[in-house]
Amino acid sequence: MLGLTAALACGRIDFDAVTAPGDGRSDSRSDTVLGVDTSSVGCPTTYQVVSGQAHRYRYLGPTDYPSGVAACQADGTLPAVIDDASEAAALNALTPFGSAWTGVVGAGSQWMTATGAVATYLPWAPTEPVNTGTGVCVELYPTDLSFRTEPVCTNQWFMFCECVP
Repeated sequence: MLGLTAALACGRIDFDAVTAPGDGRSDSRSDTVLGVDTSSVGCPTTYQVVSGQAHRYRYLGPTDYPSGVAACQADGTLPAVIDDASEAAALNALTPFGSAWTGVVGAGSQWMTATGAVATYLPWAPTEPVNTGTGVCVELYPTDLSFRTEPVCTNQWFMFCECVP
């Protein structure tokens, strides 16, 4: 899988390099996440199991995307990458109202997950993706669990950090 080097700049996610496989930052659900060996590290105690999901999550209140990413990284985790409709429904049930940021961002002509993998679950709303390109964030829309693009990433939406035990 491709890995990405991400930098937060001017309220947007800018990808400044695409790295080669085997660089320690490139797998989607293995023991290495962004160069950190997580094989012997458990999830933080503030992370909880969510209905029927194998991973653990921490709910962040309204936040802009860069601040949410920073909060997840401070825990040694990443923004939640929604892998299927059941995960989308489980996380959506925990938000009191409104949209939630996902762990998917635009990287040129591709959609990449926070883990550096090419996104495979992309339930776009009928008119999406409207915005494309590097640094475009993706939100989970609450009424139909579809994905929608947001080019600025500064709206105050909910976010979940995800830990893969």
